[in-house]
Amino acid sequence: MYYQPPRALGLLVGSVLALWAAAVALVLADNGIKSEIGVAGFVSYGIAIFAAALALLFAYWTYGLATLSYALDRNGLVIAWGPTRQVIPLGSIER
Repeated sequence: MYYQPPRALGLLVGSVLALWAAAVALVLADNGIKSEIGVAGFVSYGIAIFAAALALLFAYWTYGLATLSYALDRNGLVIAWGPTRQVIPLGSIER
């Protein structure tokens, strides 16, 4: 038995958040390039790096949700999420 949960809303929200964080990173990096060398440019670059990392995190979570699936067979429950695949033996499941 193979099951994929409904995920349209999560994919939409995750994509919007990833694109928003990437846009913020680009705007701040552009601001850092245009500003003079000093504290303002340093802060712009720092926040741009943080926003880019956040965009990558949101993109990874969205990819994980896009590939999320459950499979149940006689050996156990297999949960696939992104590059990860977890196999849970049926004897380990209590409820």
